[in-house]
Amino acid sequence: MNSASRASACVALLVTGLAIAHDARSEAPVRPVVPKSGINFASAELRTLQADDATNPGMLWVTRGETLWNEAAGKEVKSCAQCHGAAAVSMKGAATRYPQIEARAQSLINLEGRINLCRANHQNAAPLAYESAELLSLTTYVAYQSRGLPSKVVIDDGNRQHFKRGAALY
Repeated sequence: MNSASRASACVALLVTGLAIAHDARSEAPVRPVVPKSGINFASAELRTLQADDATNPGMLWVTRGETLWNEAAGKEVKSCAQCHGAAAVSMKGAATRYPQIEARAQSLINLEGRINLCRANHQNAAPLAYESAELLSLTTYVAYQSRGLPSKVVIDDGNRQHFKRGAALY
């Protein structure tokens, strides 16, 4: 799957959490939808596991991401923390805004894409491979800072085509 397809798929997955449903025949909102987390559709056992940070295996990725957040990388020999400070403060809510259109390139990016752009532009580091342990860890750590916050993805003229494609795929 190429990055455009992956970005479109991300938009499709976020459709369930968005606050507006769209009529396929028009651009007008049909009715407000109460956003629901995907966890609402999980079994009671899985919800219990994920609610307990001590037993949730996903927390291993968060811990690894925190380590990477504080490690210097690239030719600039800077860590994420050197620019952004404490992730609990600077990254709170950051994951809720993705995917979004990246201003300079005018292309749709997800949180992983934003992390890689930051690495390239500020650390002078090579982008991390999609699905690599490092990128998954950093993404999980940054997203963890937004845990429990509602999605703030905006569907506008700049990304509407991606939303429609994602909705059709979904």
